[in-house]
Formats: sequence, structure tokens, C-alpha cells
Amino acid sequence: MSFTIFGLLVLAICTPLLIWRSPLALLIALMFFSLMGGSAAIVIPALGNASIQPAVFGLVFLCASAFLPGRYRSGIVPEAVLQNIYLVFFCIFGFVAALTLPFIFSGAMEVAPMTPIVSRDMFAVTPLRFAPENITTGVYLLGTMAAALCAYIAMKRANAHLAFAKAAALVGLLHAFLGLSDFLLSGTGYEEFLAFFRNAKYSQTDHTIAGLSRMNGILPEASEYANVGFIWLVLCFELWLRGFYPRLTGAAAALLLIALVFSLSSTAFVALGGYGAVLLLRAFFTPGSIRGRNTLALMGAGALALLCVAATSLFAPSFANTLARTFADLTVEKSESFSGMQRMFWARQGIDAFFVSWGLGVGPGSFRSSSILTAILGSMGVFGLVTFTAHLASVLKAFRFSTYYTHRQMNPRNLVGAAASWTVIALLIPRSVSAPSPDPGLVFGLLSGVALCLRAAPAFASSHSVAHS
Repeated sequence: MSFTIFGLLVLAICTPLLIWRSPLALLIALMFFSLMGGSAAIVIPALGNASIQPAVFGLVFLCASAFLPGRYRSGIVPEAVLQNIYLVFFCIFGFVAALTLPFIFSGAMEVAPMTPIVSRDMFAVTPLRFAPENITTGVYLLGTMAAALCAYIAMKRANAHLAFAKAAALVGLLHAFLGLSDFLLSGTGYEEFLAFFRNAKYSQTDHTIAGLSRMNGILPEASEYANVGFIWLVLCFELWLRGFYPRLTGAAAALLLIALVFSLSSTAFVALGGYGAVLLLRAFFTPGSIRGRNTLALMGAGALALLCVAATSLFAPSFANTLARTFADLTVEKSESFSGMQRMFWARQGIDAFFVSWGLGVGPGSFRSSSILTAILGSMGVFGLVTFTAHLASVLKAFRFSTYYTHRQMNPRNLVGAAASWTVIALLIPRSVSAPSPDPGLVFGLLSGVALCLRAAPAFASSHSVAHS
């Protein structure tokens, strides 16, 4: 096991936070570290040079702050477990399944493993067997569970919802800046600066489509940039709808939207289209859930976007045709491309594994998927699908007034919690077409814990402090 410069950076930041600050400070640090998905803090040669990301390494410090004996917060642990009980069951079962089911169903089917096979055949497979990826995926599932429990404990602090909302806006602005600067300064020495952060043992992609550069910031590829950016876009937008730091959250959401469009990622377009459909359904079935001034702002932004499209078509028709062709290649014609067919093949493996294992699953990390839904189905079977669905229902709280509406006397903690709830649900949109494993991820765990903690507060309060700045 060896530390990289980013591991030392995490150590330098998190150690004083662990000693002198609360878990909330470490939670916010992890929010920033989550942007470094292409970086390695620790490299483990014994597991095939597996890379431990900075956010995962930082989680160790957050767990220490929340769970170490003698900390007054340790008394909240049973409450955190109870509130996250379905996710706890999901992750513990996934860890056990990863270490046992690959042995039970060894050789029962052929799969495309998590580590790509070096071959010209994009459908290359190998007999199902236990692999190091089973261990890493199982451990990452435990990390997701720990992230949810720690976030729940961290958010018990007074005014934690305000600190979380402001931090979310700053994280969103930083991610947008990294992507847009990558796009605008493509072909300059700035690219080498961004590449310095991509030291993990992941496949690094840097290519263009129809002569247009795809942005990926400090992440390995455009689709991963879109995955991360979409999370913070939804969170910042939902916070903006509820009036929390509207200038910061509104600016972050707007810049992230621009960045995701120019990332030229099919994942981004699917995610934005899916979330747009969710917003339309919410507006239709819960009239008045979007306040009047927000509606006007959204209409104005839509009109401006249409004006930009019309101007581009009028004054730069060749560029407009290139954009239209690129959009078609990344969306409606994606399924006919080689990568689209490969993703469909990976996704179908989960369904095949479900039936081969008689609904039990063949263990997380046993095969590569391209959808978290089929990954859960094939890796963890019926139990995994039921517990994961139950967790989503407990986070969303679909029958609560605060899920859809804001009210002058409503507890602001509930409002921030509702924004986090919608983000947990929305982040599954891109992962339903791109996730390689059943692990929903560390950020999913963090936001789940935040949502469940904040929404455990009374729905209405006699006073509140929604920040307008």
C-alpha cells in the first residue's frame, strides 16, 4: 500500500478537522473530495493496483469522528442505523454476497468481468469466478453504508442544513469551473495541469466528437464528469427552488447545466431529459409546488436558450448542423453504435445472472454492468432489489407535504432534506444507463444520511432562517 500526493493532502486536511472540528466539517470536506474521482489517494498492489479515491480515504476520518468511543455523538449511532436500516441491510448483504456467491455459482455462466478483458472482441467473456473486484466492490458497499450513517450523525448539529446548502453550491461551482475551463482552454498547457489530478489506475479517455472537444475536468472521461455534475446540479437546483442561498445555488445550477450540455456526453443528455420529465410531472401533479418567481426565472432561461439556438442556426449554420449531428449520435442513435451495443450486452448480463442464480444473485463485483438496476438484480437478487427500493422510498417520503411544497412556517431543515431526497432519486437516472456495479456510491450514501436526518425534524416550526444572499 502506497500513499500518493493526494493521499497526503487528505491526511493534512482531515487530521486537524478530526482533532478540532465536528463531523460536519469532515462531511463538507468529503463533498469536495468527491470531485476527485479520477485521483488516487492510496494504491494497493495486492488488489491489482486498486486505487482508493480521496473521498474514500477521507471517509475513514469521518467515521473516526462519528464512531470513536468517548465522542458524545456515538449515542446517535443506534438512531442513525435505525433510520438507514434498509440501506444497512442492502450493503451488509452485498458485502457477504460478494465474498460467498461467486464461489457458489463459479462457472455457472460466462461474464464480462469488472476489469476489461484485453481483446478486440467487445463481447469478450470469461467463466464466472471469484476475483479481487468482488472484494473491492463489497468493501465499497460498506463504505456507502458508513457514509450514510456518518452523514446522519454529522447533520444533527445545529444549523448544519445551512452549512450543507452553502457547501453544495460551492462544490457545484468548482465542478462547473473545472469542466468549463477544460473546454475553453483545450489544447493548451492547462490540460497538463488537469491531467496531474488523474493519477488513478482508470482508463483515461480524451477524445473529440465531430471535431468538438468533450470536457471531463479532472475526471477520467466525459460520462463520469456528467455523472458527478448531474448530482450537484440537481441538489443546487432543488435548493434554489426552496430559496436557500439563491444567488449561489442558482449560479451553480446554471453553470452546471451549461457544463453538462457541452460535456457532449450521452449520460448527461439522458440525465437531463429524465430529470426534466420528473420536474414536469411534479409541476403537473402538484400545482403550486414551484413558486411564481421561480417559474418566471425558468421561463426566462428557457426563452434565452431558444434564442441562442435560433441565433446559432441563423449565423453559424454549419456549426449548428455539427451540434445537431452530435446530439443525434449521442442520443437516438446511441443504441446502434458499438459502445451502445456493448452497454446493452453488459446490462443484459444482470438479467441472465438473476435467472442463473435463481433470484439470489452471483455477488457484487462478479460482472460488469451498465445499469445499476440490472447490476443489483444480477448481483444481489430479490433481496437486494427489495431493500434498495425500500431505502429509496424511506428517503423520498412521497406522501409528505415537504417533499413537494415550501411554506413560510415550514422547518428549513425539512426543506434542505427534501432537496437532498430528490437528488438521491435523480442521481439514479444516469446510473440506470451507466453504472458498472450495484454500489450506488459514496455520495449516494452521504445524501441519503443527510436527507433522513434533516427530514426527521418536525415538519413545521414557529421560526426559520432560510438564507437569502
